[in-house]
Amino acid sequence: MRDFALSIVISLLYKYPYIQTIIMLIFNGVMLSYLLILRPLIDFLDSLHQLICEFIVFGVNIGVLLLASFDENGVEEKQNRKEIGSFLIIANLVFNFLGLLVMLTKLGIFIFRNGKRLFAKTKKKKNSTRRNWSKVVFRRRFDEK
Repeated sequence: MRDFALSIVISLLYKYPYIQTIIMLIFNGVMLSYLLILRPLIDFLDSLHQLICEFIVFGVNIGVLLLASFDENGVEEKQNRKEIGSFLIIANLVFNFLGLLVMLTKLGIFIFRNGKRLFAKTKKKKNSTRRNWSKVVFRRRFDEK
């Protein structure tokens, strides 16, 4: 629902980036409040991952708000724009690698908890009934002749 609302804001207010960014910050603040107060996720790792991602998105939205305010006021601060752009790139990398780190951590926890079952050597049981069955069939055939 949040993504739908953000898509509507982006598509309808494309001429007003400053207002777009303010609305996105409001959505982000509501989501952060929801995650901090209600704690909807049961798993601690999932909850921590979602919270960190929301803080990263909040920082990105603040950076975009600064860039939009520069555009709105006609400020030509090239150095500040470069620094904000570098921050946005680093935040994007952290966001992506954080997802990879969480997946690898979950995989490690799964292997740690289920390692004995996953890597245990299984002994092949000799199926004596099958062997005995074949002996019985062959004996009956030979006995009948």
